[in-house]
Amino acid sequence: MQRFVENIEKTIASTPIILSSNIQKQFGPDNETVYLKGSLLFADFSVLEIAVFATKIHNTVSIDKYRFHFMFSAVPSKDGL
Repeated sequence: MQRFVENIEKTIASTPIILSSNIQKQFGPDNETVYLKGSLLFADFSVLEIAVFATKIHNTVSIDKYRFHFMFSAVPSKDGL
């Protein structure tokens, strides 16, 4: 599960349109489950909130539950509209 989370973090860090991220990680006691929750701020100031619950079964990661909520930016355009 640690490698799964590291891959997600590397992808976020190497994506130039993501200005910042805040991802909280909660690993299960057996390190076979993880709950990721947080948000990504994009260059256009839109936000993606995420929540993912994943389990590891036989060296395969399965995403059992997930939630994504995308919010457009409220930044006005150059012409003020």
